[in-house]
Amino acid sequence: MQFYNHTQNQTHNIKGLKETHISSVIVQAPPPLIAEIAATIDRMEYLEVAVTDIPLAKIIVVIEAPSSRAMSEQLEALKTIDGVINVNMVYHHVESDQSLKEDIK
Repeated sequence: MQFYNHTQNQTHNIKGLKETHISSVIVQAPPPLIAEIAATIDRMEYLEVAVTDIPLAKIIVVIEAPSSRAMSEQLEALKTIDGVINVNMVYHHVESDQSLKEDIK
């Protein structure tokens, strides 16, 4: 069970552990605008451009946010960038911050 703390903009599970929301998103834009839009995205909070493909007119973006609300807000912000044609979430995963700190075996 989870609850959302609106004052701290964080999601916590029932034990109070903080979570990280990780998503991948495909942003489509006209090829001549790909580089400019990718630079804009890289300056946005919680966002990282993973791949740009000018011939296919796509930018792959990773969102790593502290809450579902912050992730959703950034997803919506992508849609407002001048020149963006479409934004599609491909993947969304929630991981406790505690498990992200553990070593992979």
